[in-house]
Amino acid sequence: MRRGAFPLCMLVTGAAADPGHEFGTPNRLDLMVKIITEAGCKMSAADAVTKLIPKGFVPDETYILSRTLVAHGMARVENQTLILQTEGCL
Repeated sequence: MRRGAFPLCMLVTGAAADPGHEFGTPNRLDLMVKIITEAGCKMSAADAVTKLIPKGFVPDETYILSRTLVAHGMARVENQTLILQTEGCL
């Protein structure tokens, strides 16, 4: 898939990664899913700035994790918004 297909990931900017976590690990994926679920199961780029950056997520990590969610059928992207399709969001 093209990088442009995941604008949420590309538009998030800001804080450096928390040195206490390993970039792109399953624990980070679980945390991202939890944050998005708590935000109503969807997240725009603007939402990502206020919800993910304070938790130490950076654009490259968000991009990788979003691609992983989509590739595994756990999310889809519509109108520049990542929408979860996980058990808690159906």
